[in-house]
Amino acid sequence: MGSLQIFSILFFSLFLAKCCYSKEEYFVQCLSKYSEPNITRNIYTPSSPIYSSILEYAQKNPRWLNSSHPNFIASPKEESEIRPVILCSKKTGLQIKIKSGGHDYEGISYRSESPFVMLDLSNLNKIKIDLKEETIWVQTGATLGQLYYAIAKKSKVHAFPAGVCFSVGTGGIISGGGLGALMRKFGLAADNVLDARVMDVNGKILDRKMNEDLFWAIRGGGGASFGVILAWKLNLVRVPEKVTVFTIRRELEGNLTLLRKWENIAHQLPEDLFVRAFVQKGGQYIGPVDELISLLNQYFPEFNLERKDCFKENITADAEKECFEVPWIRSVLYFSWRNPNDSLEVLLEKSIPTHKNYNKGTSDFVKTPIPESGWEMIEKLFREEERPQMVFEPFGGKMYEISESEIPFPHRKGNLYTIQYFVSWDDNSESISSQKIGWIRKLYKEMEPYVAKSPRSAYLNYRDFGLGTNEEDYSYSKAKIWGEKYFKGNFERLAKVKSKVDPKNFFRSEQSIAIFLFQRKEMGSIQILFVLLFSLFLAKCYSKQEDFLLCLSKNNITQNVYTPNSPTYSSILEYAQKNPRWLNSSHPNFITSPKEESEIRPVILCSKKIGLQIKIKSGGHDYEGISYRSKSPFVMLDLSNLYKINIDLNEETVWVQTGATIGQLYYAIAKKSKVHAFPSGVCFSIGTGGIISGGGIGALMRKFGLAADNVVDARVMDVNGKIS
Repeated sequence: MGSLQIFSILFFSLFLAKCCYSKEEYFVQCLSKYSEPNITRNIYTPSSPIYSSILEYAQKNPRWLNSSHPNFIASPKEESEIRPVILCSKKTGLQIKIKSGGHDYEGISYRSESPFVMLDLSNLNKIKIDLKEETIWVQTGATLGQLYYAIAKKSKVHAFPAGVCFSVGTGGIISGGGLGALMRKFGLAADNVLDARVMDVNGKILDRKMNEDLFWAIRGGGGASFGVILAWKLNLVRVPEKVTVFTIRRELEGNLTLLRKWENIAHQLPEDLFVRAFVQKGGQYIGPVDELISLLNQYFPEFNLERKDCFKENITADAEKECFEVPWIRSVLYFSWRNPNDSLEVLLEKSIPTHKNYNKGTSDFVKTPIPESGWEMIEKLFREEERPQMVFEPFGGKMYEISESEIPFPHRKGNLYTIQYFVSWDDNSESISSQKIGWIRKLYKEMEPYVAKSPRSAYLNYRDFGLGTNEEDYSYSKAKIWGEKYFKGNFERLAKVKSKVDPKNFFRSEQSIAIFLFQRKEMGSIQILFVLLFSLFLAKCYSKQEDFLLCLSKNNITQNVYTPNSPTYSSILEYAQKNPRWLNSSHPNFITSPKEESEIRPVILCSKKIGLQIKIKSGGHDYEGISYRSKSPFVMLDLSNLYKINIDLNEETVWVQTGATIGQLYYAIAKKSKVHAFPSGVCFSIGTGGIISGGGIGALMRKFGLAADNVVDARVMDVNGKIS
């Protein structure tokens, strides 16, 4: 090539580098600036060969297999790789979803409506045991099976009180509370956390000494609302060398009396005895067979369990009763529906299930025994469903000794037991799925008279979006509706902790802890007078903003309007500012991101009425940033959600909304025809609204003219909100 051609290509490359980075490219570019060698090596995109297998293994509920997928999967092998992922996600406006085991019923660790990175912690699974201290440090990518296996390899008389499903991740179950077969003796998993290491929104690692409030919040409040929990320091508990597990099977019909007896006394049994009900009975005694037989003869002679039942070599799957005296570690296998004599290595299994088990769950807590009419209702509804399940787990013992506010999990003394409602199915067609979810919703509604009230309570680790979700504004008042079901009076304290450690609500989901904005304290008269005067001052200063919101609300526009306090404001603005030179310039008082053209008229009229400028952003590539900055108070009208494209090949025309990028326009044309094009710019992330209205130089202009030369018609909203 001649020197002129080389200069042209060099200039063109620099131009592309400046203007054409997508959010995904910006994220990768950001990561590459960090010196850690493994950062980009362990980042996967949908085009990566192992992306699908990582995602499928993560999605423990296949109900969400066809939901929105992550833009990136980050699978760090060292804790140091996490900091760049957090910082670059913040910088580029990507959400982070933190996955430990992937068992969340609503799939919030691997799906989102917004562009996101799935932070897969499964490679961070180191475990360090100190038998002298009787403690253990475990990284949160380890499963319960890996944790239990490591303990059993070191000791026959130590255990950790957590769940019975060994493929669940330690990061999620412990941060949500952690019910389990040992809870009546030792409390929840979260009750036995001694310390933790957490990476906050700024990439700083904190422990218990550095932030006691945060340490309180992550033990039952759901860690993913506050940061990335890297590791737990746990208290090991002592158990006998042998425990006894047993199952008594009865038909539901004709055995309601036995169930009613169970719910009246199960919470009062000795704390070593844990008897849970699946409508059939299943349980564990922390001790030898002979002691168990004696206790059951005292409390449940109806079980008719004898010593000989515990030493049978061959037991059929539908046996009326079964019993095993085994080391604690083998009771874990038993509670996971395995033969207790199976190899312990099954606890380490990490494979994608070949059978798809779609499911839905929710929960309740019960404070008074269910009357006979309630049990009859349950029996009736169970006949309507193919695979219904209700798991009843008794409280009492240690659970009653711990106060409601010791950790965020508040369901303590006064609760007889908890209920997990569960239904599963094999065919995830819309009709079958709707039927199954409809059934569990019906059961949940019918149970309302018989369960805890004011508020009706729920367990975070049996997450249910049916209780309520955060809306776009992530307001505290709305989140409180569902938040108090999980946390009762502890929700406010959780929100205050959230406000301190993640004030911009970066770590968020449909049921993340909301930010508590108004913290009240008792004040003297002078303080009250000062606050009153200050409030009047603020009212005067901010009346323009309040008047704008009031004006919009009168026009039924309450959604898609963001203030600097909105969690998505920063990411929308940062993505809009294609020239980072203006990142620290004046920012809009409001960002409006209409999803329908009809939402624009109220924005124009209210801005005129209140005296706010409007800055119109299509792609945001203006060199001087005039679409997103101003010295006067202003509204940024972000058109990026208005990107519909309608092509008519017979007429050889295309209608395109001005929020569409040149890339979206070119793609839509190419999908329709191999012999049609549109003459415009070469940077595909530029908005059609700006480039065409400014002329539109491009590679085809010598043949077809500018983009603007090829405009056939247009729809424009004028200063009065009229479309012409």
